[in-house]
Amino acid sequence: MMNFNNYWISAVRLAAVVLCSASSASAVAETLDFGEMETGKVYSFQKGDEVMARFTSESGGSVKFVFTGKEITAYKDAAHTEPNYNSTFSYGPDGERFRVYQLSQGEVLHFYSSATATINSGTIMAAAKPETVNLVSTSPSLNPGDNNYMGDKFSVSTHYRMSFFFDETVVATSATLRFPDKSYVSIPMRADGTASIETTVNEQVMDAYRQGKIADGDTVRIRIVGIRSSAYEDVRYGTNGQLEVAFAVDAKPVELVGSTNLPSTGMSEMLSYYLPGDENGIITLEFDGPVSTQNAPTARINYGNPEDLEHPVYIEDVPVKVDGNRIIADLTGKRRRIVDMIPGIDLSSANTSLALTFGNIYSESGQRAYTGSLSSFSFSYGYPIKSVEYMLASDFTPARGSKVRKGDEVEIWVMNGSKAAFGGLRIAYVKDGSASELVIPAESMSVVSDPESADDSIITFSMPDLAADEGSALALSLHDAYYADGLAHDDDVKGNYLWTNQASVESVEDFSDGRADVFSVTGIRVLSGANLSDLRSLPAGLYIFNGRKIVVK
Repeated sequence: MMNFNNYWISAVRLAAVVLCSASSASAVAETLDFGEMETGKVYSFQKGDEVMARFTSESGGSVKFVFTGKEITAYKDAAHTEPNYNSTFSYGPDGERFRVYQLSQGEVLHFYSSATATINSGTIMAAAKPETVNLVSTSPSLNPGDNNYMGDKFSVSTHYRMSFFFDETVVATSATLRFPDKSYVSIPMRADGTASIETTVNEQVMDAYRQGKIADGDTVRIRIVGIRSSAYEDVRYGTNGQLEVAFAVDAKPVELVGSTNLPSTGMSEMLSYYLPGDENGIITLEFDGPVSTQNAPTARINYGNPEDLEHPVYIEDVPVKVDGNRIIADLTGKRRRIVDMIPGIDLSSANTSLALTFGNIYSESGQRAYTGSLSSFSFSYGYPIKSVEYMLASDFTPARGSKVRKGDEVEIWVMNGSKAAFGGLRIAYVKDGSASELVIPAESMSVVSDPESADDSIITFSMPDLAADEGSALALSLHDAYYADGLAHDDDVKGNYLWTNQASVESVEDFSDGRADVFSVTGIRVLSGANLSDLRSLPAGLYIFNGRKIVVK
């Protein structure tokens, strides 16, 4: 009587072969039944083949199967319906796949891959029990000529780990790092049944530098004990399961010992603008030794979402200079609001932080700076972005539009004046019919905080002798001005006056006799033997006093 299940499985296999043949006319698929597998024999198959094989455990225990290309699934039953999951997987030193099964005596594994499941060519082999575990390679390599050769000396700033690759899947007991003075320390180790053991040495090597245990050219050793096959407990590395490698170390790399304006040292957020010269916009990294100027350090700002294809990521290289042991990045003088970095972005969904990364930092010995990170050779910091915008306004005394002359005191009140820096005050006017300009340096003026509001400023100065044309319009504005939000506020601090060459009562000096006659502009004497006090009592207007035109306000 025909077994229905077997009939159905055979029909499916046949259909799979037909489909595979139809999809690739050039490939000739085969049905390969290798039968009972022999230990140590390699069985090959091609893409699109239907593959079958059996393996019977004679004595029980661990059996390792080695696959290249496509891995063939093992089943508990000949109908290939119940996969055998009682196994461990790892990669071999050359990328081959190791699958170790735990089998009882007489237990059978049934390997099967349908034609459609065989998506790659490959091989399968039941490996014989090895006599010993052998070391295949290390990373970095200790052998000159290898692509990953570490060089004459081990640099801890470049190689944080030392990895060992074997021809078997292995486990180990412990690992230590040993120094010239015979002392040693335990080091982290990963030996979890793969064909490699990974040791992490960076912090232990750096501590030895700091403690004076090692220096440039000294030899250190990594010792690993208890190395054995993960499949066979009695198969060890060498004679006693102990591996030791020795290598010379390079000079100690520079490491970060201080900083200013990092998130950990006072600058919890980055403003969207810093005025030139603002110390808060200067970020400093300080190292324990001189930083190389031949390998120019970099500082880069990254902002945005790489997955947002509509808005490209903002990248900015920040000016950097090296000063001995310090790297100094200058964030001043550039506006970095979110809308400045990525115009048109939706602020409601935009990232609110940016990243500042320092890289390409080397000591004078040519080693990378030690970052302490196992995954990066750079120093990266995240900053929330704080957008700053200020409102500026101004008021002039005398009032805008008034007549002014040489010696008149002018006062400018500026709301949020503390948020502005400027080089002086520019006065534009007309002299002898031509446009002229004069800049009063900031140091020649008085600039103080408003007693009633420290954010506001009061600027005072005496009007210089412009010798402008009578009635010339004067336009006053800040010269070489910068504002703490990086925006344009020049129009918020502007004033206008009219120039007069006529003296005022306040500008007339007393005479030795203290008195003179006063006439109106029509020549009528209005006072005889008057002094300045008498002048101030006259009605407002223009008068002639001691041969000079005088304005009484």
